[in-house]
Amino acid sequence: MTYNKLAKIAAYYLSRYAASEESLRHVLRRRIPKDQLFNEIKLKEEHAQIEKVILQFKKSGLVDDKKYNLARIKKLHHRGKSSYAIKFDLKKKGISSSIIDSIFKQKFSNIEAFDLSGAIQLARRKKLHLEDLNSKKEKWREKQI
Repeated sequence: MTYNKLAKIAAYYLSRYAASEESLRHVLRRRIPKDQLFNEIKLKEEHAQIEKVILQFKKSGLVDDKKYNLARIKKLHHRGKSSYAIKFDLKKKGISSSIIDSIFKQKFSNIEAFDLSGAIQLARRKKLHLEDLNSKKEKWREKQI
C-alpha cells in the first residue's frame, strides 16, 4: 500500500473516531493485504509506511495521546467509572501507564474526590436516591408484615 492510501485511511478513520496512536496503528495494520503478511520484505515496508503516516499525523496534531486520554477520562468519569476502571480501560487501549499516571497527577490530584464525584454521577445516571431506597425498604417491610 502506498503512503497516500494509508494516509487517506487514517484521515477517514480519525474523522469518524477519536483514536490513540496505538489504536490507529492497529487499524492501519489490519488493512495490510493478507498476501503480504507472508512476505517479510513487503511486510517491513508496510510497517515503515504505517509509522511514517502516524509520525506525520502526530506532528500535525491529529493524533495526540494526551488529548485522547483526557477526553476518554472525562467521558468515563461522566459515566461513573472509578479511577481504577478508567486506568484499566486506558491500558487496554494501549496507552502506557506512565502517560496515564501523569495525566491523573496533573488534572486530578485528589483521587478520592474524583472517585466520589464519579460515584455521584453514576447514582444520578441510574436515578438512585437515598430517600427512595429508604422508602422502598419500608414498603417492603410493610408487605412482609
